[in-house]
Amino acid sequence: MKRFLLIVLASLWFWTVSAQTTSTEQTAKKVQHAIGADLGFTIGYGLAYRATFNNFSTQLSFTPYSNDSHTRVSAGLSFYYTLKKHKVAEFFLYQGTHYIYDKNEVWDCIVMENDNCVENTYTRVDNSVNIGAGLGIKLNFFEVMSFSLMGGYAGYDNFSSIGFTGEAVLLYHF
Repeated sequence: MKRFLLIVLASLWFWTVSAQTTSTEQTAKKVQHAIGADLGFTIGYGLAYRATFNNFSTQLSFTPYSNDSHTRVSAGLSFYYTLKKHKVAEFFLYQGTHYIYDKNEVWDCIVMENDNCVENTYTRVDNSVNIGAGLGIKLNFFEVMSFSLMGGYAGYDNFSSIGFTGEAVLLYHF
């Protein structure tokens, strides 16, 4: 089942790339840039940067967090292909890959026969990847802002579980 989902996601990705038109008029358009924040299981969460070339966009997101006993890094890479553009809205396909690094100091208590507690402290490191794809709508407002809502299907925690996903992005275009 995991292999089947991976093949479907790869096929979707190759289909969106091959569906692009390459006329000289479209390739002459300049790249549009945007920065903002995103929140999603498969596109990542935190600060986001998006570059758009014609109907195709690539987005990077990143959030580091660390304190004395916990470190978490979220890094996302996602791809978008616009299906239909309107004045205030766009419909698109997306594919997202979200890498999560999580390092915790864990405290355990091993209870002995005489009810004494022996402390056991160790470091647990988790690396996981969420991969998903689906459809989305981008709403444009104030001429320089956009808000996107996405929904689709995803493999979570290195494909240990599979289910629905939801994502959101708020961007400032410049």
